[in-house]
Amino acid sequence: MDKKQKRIIQALRGAGWTYTKVAKSLNLSTSTVKSLCFRNGYGVRETHDADGRTLCRQCGKSLQQISRGRSKLFCSDKCRYNWWNVQRALLGGGNTVTLTCLNCGDDFTTYGQKDRKYCCTVCYASDRKREGGAP
Repeated sequence: MDKKQKRIIQALRGAGWTYTKVAKSLNLSTSTVKSLCFRNGYGVRETHDADGRTLCRQCGKSLQQISRGRSKLFCSDKCRYNWWNVQRALLGGGNTVTLTCLNCGDDFTTYGQKDRKYCCTVCYASDRKREGGAP
């Protein structure tokens, strides 16, 4: 196991990933990941403070939960975007796909959307107008 894999394991465990999920993503055995984490103290980031309030996954700030709906995991969109960008970078891009826009012809990268046709809403709208579609 090289240093890069160890850094990835440390980051993923800090982000709350289970040993099994980390092992599968890196094509390692679960026991290898477990033993490395125990030897080096790679734990899961605290998810609650001393008062029992949930903490942001990215920055660790205390979150104010609302009474209905799903509970918050992040304090802001900025933290959510940063957290997901780090996760994708650690896994080498994950489900990213490079496609060509039907309108402008530029290549663009998308995450998990293999059937996209346009790079942005401006290209989508201008292509619809050019073909005589709805305004």
